[in-house]
Amino acid sequence: MKQLEEKLNLIEKEISELKWMVMQQQLPKKKISLKGSLKGLKIEEEKIEKAKKTLFKGA
Repeated sequence: MKQLEEKLNLIEKEISELKWMVMQQQLPKKKISLKGSLKGLKIEEEKIEKAKKTLFKGA
């Protein structure tokens, strides 16, 4: 009975390690660039100031 329990614990540990390995492979490997995605868009100084106030509100 003790051997069976030890084997089950080993299998559980191996499954956890395999799960961790699979999860690591699913993470995105390259960063996505947004450069140029707002090309031609004009942002007014007023909107920038409003965004700053909103962003840093309560800080």
